[in-house]
Amino acid sequence: MSRRRFDREREAANDDAIGGPFALQDDASFGPLQDARNGGRLEIARDGSWFCNGRPVSQPELVSFLGGMLDRDPRGSYSLDLPSGEVPVLVQDAPFVGEELFIAGCCGPDQALSIRTNLDEITTIDADHPVRVVFDPDGSAADPGGSTRCYVTVRAGLEARLLPHVFDALSTRGVEHRSDNGSVCFGVWSCESFFPLGCLDDRGALVAPGVEDGLAGDSPSSAGADRPADTPPDGPAAS
Repeated sequence: MSRRRFDREREAANDDAIGGPFALQDDASFGPLQDARNGGRLEIARDGSWFCNGRPVSQPELVSFLGGMLDRDPRGSYSLDLPSGEVPVLVQDAPFVGEELFIAGCCGPDQALSIRTNLDEITTIDADHPVRVVFDPDGSAADPGGSTRCYVTVRAGLEARLLPHVFDALSTRGVEHRSDNGSVCFGVWSCESFFPLGCLDDRGALVAPGVEDGLAGDSPSSAGADRPADTPPDGPAAS
């Protein structure tokens, strides 16, 4: 098949997807997608809810479709990659939310940790889908998860923020590990990769690197890498 024919067939399939399952709904249901194609303002709230021109997009199938078309450029801007062109999307935090944790396999490097997002996507944490932890020293009250936020890459440039109970369950799989440079961190194994979550203070609470020694600065920091580590204990999955 020639490249030109392939592109034509792909565009036709996308047009069918846009005009097909949603064209059968009434105008109110079809409105958000139609507005997006005509330059409407799209936004994803902190809880993963979609809005178009300030109105909620309530159809799960449509939200899943839009989420599947979402893209992020190297500058960090989000947009829908539609056949008619790119449509900007404002994302308040992360475009997806991690609602459930799954644990498979034995403890240690062979363990596989996966999350289910609000769009029912299953993502397994590995070298291509790392964990990132952000610490806010101010403990912003606007953050329902407290002062520590955890993200997992769902696909290139797009992350899911873990709900607090999911992050708590992830933390129960953690172990302390001394890296090659001598520093000690706390993190989790998944698919033969180790992902630092931070450090433990005297009370056993997870804190930003340096806080346990009183050396943290005023700016937020993040942790996320791919290193070997010790074996974590068994623990229940979150649901």
